[in-house]
Amino acid sequence: MLYEESSQAFKWQLSSLVELNSLRERANRRARDVLSREDAAPLEVYGFADTRGDRPKSTTDDQVVQLMAEDDPNYGPTKTSQARGSTALLTPSDETLLLSFYCSKIPLLIGPHATLPRCKRDAKVAATASLLFRRFYLSNSVMIHDPKTMLAAAAFLAAKVEDCMLDVRYLEMGTKEMNAPV
Repeated sequence: MLYEESSQAFKWQLSSLVELNSLRERANRRARDVLSREDAAPLEVYGFADTRGDRPKSTTDDQVVQLMAEDDPNYGPTKTSQARGSTALLTPSDETLLLSFYCSKIPLLIGPHATLPRCKRDAKVAATASLLFRRFYLSNSVMIHDPKTMLAAAAFLAAKVEDCMLDVRYLEMGTKEMNAPV
């Protein structure tokens, strides 16, 4: 069987920016729906393959693809429920910016430029951590799952996957030392 025909290629490769934005919007919409409900429903973690759904139609390369904005009629709730404090919710583009910020911190946590000497690892560990972090947030939202926690989890898992084991205590110390203002 050819790789292009495999389920792995279908479930794990994105073919366009439209598909990528569709996944981001779906995760954001799910989070907004949960956070705007009055009942305290349990928060779920979604796996990437479970939330993939149908692939959106491709567009031409000339067409600019943007994330959904608050003024879109299909946008949904913009504030949390009264029970959660009626605070404003993030847009998909806000979430993308926040994820980019945290991804820029991964090499400082685990990688050749880590701030904590015991967390210095090969660049491939930081690249794997970044991939795991971004993949998680294609199906889940930063409004529900704390990016700092997921950053440490992605770094730990990446170290295990790349066979560069690291003690969790050092990741905890490295996360505290990063002292990210967000």
